[in-house]
Amino acid sequence: MATATTPTGNHSTLTDAAASDQLPAPGTPLWGFGSRHAGYDELSRRLQQLGRRHGTRTAAQRTRLRDSVVRHINAGNVDLHTANAYLTGLGIAPAAGPAVVTFRLTLAVTVVHEDAETDAGMFDLLVEDVVDRMRWTTYRGCPDGYGIAPHDTEDPWDRRRHAVVYGDLRLRITVPAYAEPHQPATITAAALAEDLRHFTDDDLDVEILTGPVLWAAAPDGPDWLEHHPDATVWPDPDDLDPYAD
Repeated sequence: MATATTPTGNHSTLTDAAASDQLPAPGTPLWGFGSRHAGYDELSRRLQQLGRRHGTRTAAQRTRLRDSVVRHINAGNVDLHTANAYLTGLGIAPAAGPAVVTFRLTLAVTVVHEDAETDAGMFDLLVEDVVDRMRWTTYRGCPDGYGIAPHDTEDPWDRRRHAVVYGDLRLRITVPAYAEPHQPATITAAALAEDLRHFTDDDLDVEILTGPVLWAAAPDGPDWLEHHPDATVWPDPDDLDPYAD
């Protein structure tokens, strides 16, 4: 079992993270910037406007300016190189980035049973369709394989065989920029919480069992084994690559 602690911090929504930890909320207009396709001179002018707005004389002003610039980088309004050239020109420490944070999410999906390979494929298709609607998150498969268990439907008119497919999703979010080392995990946890709402958008037969937690090796087997230890593992565990990306 993975023992990583969920890094949700004090942020329950993406808006909270935007206010304090530098990831912009969806649809939030950012001050002073327009098209992300503006040229270098225009971006420099807008960064200077941002500097005049926050001030640069005191340490607190410089910290607020740096945090504001990082938010604009994460919104795609200015690139990291241009922003850091501006910050270092003022004697302010540059923003770090990008950072990739990987999470584990244990999911159960009910499908019409065909065979193990097809059932696992249906699991992936559903997850990929949902993740395609997410703003921040990408899906990198289930490196620990899938568990497949028979399932009796509650619909007396449905004579088809069903199965529950279990998987530990490997989910990734990239943070283009950050100011402090602890921020990527906190920022991405808030973003992932927002994205995971898409699993409830439709009438999906999906259950989130555990997580999200920071991805870590699972020396005792995949997390889903705790929920259904008798499930058939697919593919054969000997065929699984523990270093799969």
